Amino acid sequence: MNQPISVDDREGFAAFLLRLRGRGSAPKPLIAAFEATPRRGFLSGQFHSLAWSDGMLPIECGEAIEGADLQAAVLAALGIEPGNRVLEIGTGTGYTAAVMSRLASRIVTIDRYKTLTEQAKQ
Repeated sequence: MNQPISVDDREGFAAFLLRLRGRGSAPKPLIAAFEATPRRGFLSGQFHSLAWSDGMLPIECGEAIEGADLQAAVLAALGIEPGNRVLEIGTGTGYTAAVMSRLASRIVTIDRYKTLTEQAKQ
């Protein structure tokens, strides 16, 4: 899912970081994991400019991906560290699993929708 980083991505990510820092929920390893995992690659093209927004965005199968802020808050609360193993129920786009894979030693993720699972593998 490597795509060139756009101005929208840079500006959106910067705004995301400012929101996290304003809440005091920005552990450095988590920020690095988000930065290394471009969110737009997990979204339909029409939502690329909203990739780092704090609102939910629709994905396949009538589901939605959480806003970046909520994902960051949940992952910060989990306190995932190297050596941890994580089971994620609800793969969705695969974005959260991709971020967690930069923090933990092993991630297993499952979803009830084959369509989402297949797309997340890409």
